[in-house]
Formats: sequence, C-alpha cells, structure tokens
Amino acid sequence: MAYERIKTKHELKMNLNYGEIGGKIKRKTKTYSDITLDEAVATPEAVYETSRAMGSLMEPIIDSRNVVMTYGISQTNE
Repeated sequence: MAYERIKTKHELKMNLNYGEIGGKIKRKTKTYSDITLDEAVATPEAVYETSRAMGSLMEPIIDSRNVVMTYGISQTNE
C-alpha cells in the first residue's frame, strides 16, 4: 500500500506584542488563512515580506511570524 499526503491548508500566524499592560506583557496571535497553497507563489521570502508590510500597518509590534501547513493523509491502492 502507498500513502499520499495532500496539502489542505496554508496559514500565516503572526504573534503580536502589545507591550506591558497592568504589569504583564500582552500578546495575541493573528491568523491569516487565505494564503495560496502553491509554494511557487508563496515562497518563504514572499510570505515574510508580506507579513513585514502588514506589520508596518499595525499598531502592535510583531514578535514572530509562523507559516503553518496542514496536510491530509490517504491510502492509495498502488
């Protein structure tokens, strides 16, 4: 039996730092799921530069950027 991996979702998660509020650092995560599944278009450089441009328009500071890819696995009859 052979197994096949199919990409089902590609997300950009940005961890935002709102600074110290009430003696504690406030952080939130923003997720953008409308990223293309085509890795020829969504290269690491393109995703990073896009998140950097988005971050320049936001008030909180971006702590980190993460790309999350979700795959489905199925069994083939080969």
